[in-house]
Amino acid sequence: QRPLHLYLSPSPRRRRQHGAAAAALRPSAMGDLLSLCVGGAFDSESAELLSLRKGFALSRKKDLTLGLGLASGSETCIVALDRGDTMLTWRALKGGGDDGGMPMSRIGRIVPEGEKGVSVLNKQGKREVEFTAQTPHERDEWLHAMQTVLMEGAGASPKVSE
Repeated sequence: QRPLHLYLSPSPRRRRQHGAAAAALRPSAMGDLLSLCVGGAFDSESAELLSLRKGFALSRKKDLTLGLGLASGSETCIVALDRGDTMLTWRALKGGGDDGGMPMSRIGRIVPEGEKGVSVLNKQGKREVEFTAQTPHERDEWLHAMQTVLMEGAGASPKVSE
């Protein structure tokens, strides 16, 4: 790994070269130079992307057709990005559940619902899927990760409503 050098303040020689403006700056007690390794945490994939690849345990709201009408239920899923980071997928923890996914490019808006819920809307504003986290903190962490990854990915950020 090659070090990346960031100058915190000019050295005495540089202050003389750059005149009065640089003379007002004094070297820090730590010295003039801070080295960071390229290839380390600063240029690696974001923590948000890594957490979405790993997945979040969320409950997915689903509608059940019972012949006479509709009833709602939920199932606990692992919600994660696929290997290519192009699909938001959900996989039921218990067998027999409904696995599914949605292309990240179709996500138009992410809407928090109450303290622990979130709805994912497509670009036309239609609700595609609803999730519920176990805690408000987990929901907020998932929302932040999704917003960050979507902004980094397609270049256009979906709206996250408050």
